Amino acid sequence: MSNDPEIEEEEEEEEKEIVQPSVGFGHKFMMADENAILDNPRKKLWGWLLSFMRPFKGKFIFFTILLLLGTVIQSIIPLLSASIIDYGILNNNSSYVINMSVFLLSILLLMAFTSYVAQYGMGKISQKVTYDIRNDLFLKLQDMSLNYFDQRPSGDIMSIMINDVTQLNQLVGGQFVQIITSVVSLALTVVIMFILNPFLALISMVVFPIFLSVSHYFKKVAMGLFKASRKSIGKVTS
Repeated sequence: MSNDPEIEEEEEEEEKEIVQPSVGFGHKFMMADENAILDNPRKKLWGWLLSFMRPFKGKFIFFTILLLLGTVIQSIIPLLSASIIDYGILNNNSSYVINMSVFLLSILLLMAFTSYVAQYGMGKISQKVTYDIRNDLFLKLQDMSLNYFDQRPSGDIMSIMINDVTQLNQLVGGQFVQIITSVVSLALTVVIMFILNPFLALISMVVFPIFLSVSHYFKKVAMGLFKASRKSIGKVTS
């Protein structure tokens, strides 16, 4: 990987010149007009995807709250377990152990219920969003001129219709869930660490810059491999 500014500038220009088949019903970007050039495609892609999710805004917020509740419960379980050991078992306080064990079991059942409902709901939303995207893409393809299909490999169009939409389905149904739960869980873990022992928490923070650097590197590698795989799939299906 090169840090040459000229190479990075060329890559940015190539990204801007990506031409992909805009979708109807007020949803824009996925399939552009025949001579369209996309400026800041990532920003437009997120705006385009959120436009499909707007009809499910209320349900999405509700299921997100359930996910956050499950994540909070998962984060405090170690504290409850430590409390049972420190104040119950070590002090031979059987009533405390029983009461806290019942409470712990109750919140575990609550966590399982909220996680199931949230993941099931997110899955339904992702399927409905994917259904709307596929329908709009199909209708848009019917409006494209023959010249559009002559100038573009059929494999690229098929890759957009099948593989890219599948990736969006996985993003809405699974990766959104993982991102939300991971960020909240990490934040709660850091807060609890500083509450229990600020000195040890500061020491553990030393590895964070290394972790972020490695993650950024693998992100670049993964993006390059993903683009290469898309090109290969387009050639195979042409």
